[in-house]
Amino acid sequence: MDIEDQLFNKIDSMETELEEVEKERDALKRFTVLAGRYDACCVDDKNPSGENVKYINEFKDLSEAMETASNLACINGFVYIEHMGQRAKVA
Repeated sequence: MDIEDQLFNKIDSMETELEEVEKERDALKRFTVLAGRYDACCVDDKNPSGENVKYINEFKDLSEAMETASNLACINGFVYIEHMGQRAKVA
C-alpha cells in the first residue's frame, strides 16, 4: 500500500468518525414531548407511577417542543419534555 492509499484510508476513517460525532451531537439536541394519563392498569415494576403515554414526539428545537407541550398541557394527566434522560413537567 502506497502513501496515497494510506492517506485516502485515513480520510475515509476520519469522515466516518465525523459522521458518528455528528449523529451523537444531533441525538443530544433532541427534545421529546410525552403526554398521557396515569392509569392503575399500567402500574408495574418498570412503571411504578402508572404512566400511560398517549402522545410522544421528538423535536430538535426546544421552542417547538415547548409549543407542543403547552398545547397538550390542558389534558388531565401529564405532559413532560425530556432531554438527555431528564424530564421537566409542563404545567
